[in-house]
Amino acid sequence: MINILIVANQKSVGQAWQAYLNAESDLQVVGLAANGNTALDKIAQLQPDIVLIDLKIPQLDGLKTTQLIRDRFPQTKTIVFNDNSDHSELYQAIAAGAQGYLLKNTPSNEIVHTIRYVNKGYFELAPGLLEKLLSQLNNNSHNRDVVALEQQLKGYLYQLEDLIKTEPKQLINGTLNQLRDQLISTLDLKLYSVKNKQGEIIQVIKRFQHKLYIFLIAQNCLILFFIFYYLLFAK
Repeated sequence: MINILIVANQKSVGQAWQAYLNAESDLQVVGLAANGNTALDKIAQLQPDIVLIDLKIPQLDGLKTTQLIRDRFPQTKTIVFNDNSDHSELYQAIAAGAQGYLLKNTPSNEIVHTIRYVNKGYFELAPGLLEKLLSQLNNNSHNRDVVALEQQLKGYLYQLEDLIKTEPKQLINGTLNQLRDQLISTLDLKLYSVKNKQGEIIQVIKRFQHKLYIFLIAQNCLILFFIFYYLLFAK
């Protein structure tokens, strides 16, 4: 069961989502909140798996609340929803720690899909949002020179880099350590295998050289024997 907290400044929106999500056998809305402070209190109390949070909530806005959720409750995943697809707000949400980004007009079935997907540890955007952002970037590039476009792309990369840096340290460190150990183990095994093969080849070469030397000596002795035999008995 995936436990969900909904944070929306409009009570009717939260209740509508609650009714729809509770109809799914693997989803359960455990609470509603109307502002950031209440959301933080309920997360501490209910420990939900997923928080659906409106960026436009009062007191603490959605971005600040998302950042605090990331810092205080790293086990809880946050999906933000917004009423527009402005790319700057999208990147700010990602930098704050959001693992999903939806629009308020996102179909209900897509919301369910996003919740399940994010709960597995993936990042999810609302349908069509990525394509729209790429199209916007492409249209803007026609009016900019190469240097300006490069700077824009670098800015996006830096924001994504900040996202990576702000992910829960234990998750990143654990994954990196696991990959490092696997890589070292694989390299050590390959190196050990190569060294063994190298040693075996050297031993074979040495044995071959030794046999070759014996053969050459025997051959030379045989030649000398026939020469002496010819000189002594041929006449």
